[in-house]
Amino acid sequence: MKQKVITYPPMMVALAFILLAVDSGVSSGSIYDKLAISGQAGQAFAFTLMFALVLFSISFTAFLKGLELAQQPHSTKRTANLGVLAFIVTFLVAISLLMNAWFIGGDPMRQEWLNSFIEDVLKDGKGTNALFQYAEDEKVTLKTVFATTNTWLTCERASGCVGKEGGGDGQTTLVLTNYQSTADNALSEIMDVSNEYQPIIERANELYISLDFIPEMKNLSFDQKLNKAEEEIAKLSETFNELKNLLPIRTFENLADAYDTSANQYIAQGISSVGSRTLFNYYNKHADRYEAITNKLKRGKLVHIQPMYKPSDWEILTSSSNGLFIWLMSAVLALFGWLMLGIHIIQNTHSIEENEDSEYTPPTAFNNTEAVSHISASSANSTKH
Repeated sequence: MKQKVITYPPMMVALAFILLAVDSGVSSGSIYDKLAISGQAGQAFAFTLMFALVLFSISFTAFLKGLELAQQPHSTKRTANLGVLAFIVTFLVAISLLMNAWFIGGDPMRQEWLNSFIEDVLKDGKGTNALFQYAEDEKVTLKTVFATTNTWLTCERASGCVGKEGGGDGQTTLVLTNYQSTADNALSEIMDVSNEYQPIIERANELYISLDFIPEMKNLSFDQKLNKAEEEIAKLSETFNELKNLLPIRTFENLADAYDTSANQYIAQGISSVGSRTLFNYYNKHADRYEAITNKLKRGKLVHIQPMYKPSDWEILTSSSNGLFIWLMSAVLALFGWLMLGIHIIQNTHSIEENEDSEYTPPTAFNNTEAVSHISASSANSTKH
């Protein structure tokens, strides 16, 4: 039996050669990026070149084997060989897809990840800074509360303008005296805290600027940037803890507890109903605000600066906002040549089956009438002789 000569479509082979060479080169480029960080650029290039040649050799050999199988007739052996080829191609595509994505988007994705991480750190830190603004804002409010309380206390002693029961000292003046003292103590505490946290916040702001600048340091590799960020974040975390310890949580808790008194409680203390309503309407709204501030400060104290860490390649690849485009480009490089081969195998399989069907000639049907006529003619000839 004559063996069929295997022929390779020249255009397809040439295109596959180019595609697989580019794919192998791009995939290997990600290895060079990894190895060159150590500073051994020559060794990194040599290893990368060797890897690229090996990857290309395996890929191109597999492609040629696929072209051979495309020209073979359907058989169990051919099916098994196609299965093995599919497994090898799947492995090669998986490697190429990941390595292509890393090479195409590696530096931008690393930069994006680092920017995002530092932005989160800055957000947490600046959020804690903002908590002290509540204390700053309350300086004005507390001065107003203190002044109002002082005015009412003087007026109550003189004419009973709050309790409407005559002047002099009584239960109303006792409550107002306590409220005045509470406001004065809170104001003093906030002033003390303000003097302490201002220099710490200035130090934190300097660290924010330093951290924000790290991703833009072109002279540093990604790992060097991570190390630099780790140092700055450690300093920031220490500063952050100092700030959290200064949050005037207890001050606002005391204010909320002191002013959170219902009208009935005032009445129970011996204050008139008119005076009770006056005190409740004014001080209770401040109690609600101070309670809200206390809760915000408590939540702020629970926030922690996340320490710097080295992300995995997969984390960087999957966190990029341009991930879809990068994966698409990687897929085009990794899959195009193999998709072309797959279509060629399917088309050739159908073509071979059709040719086999057309070459098959069914046996001629036996005609009884012709057979009888032939026998009769032969008998007549014999009689004549």
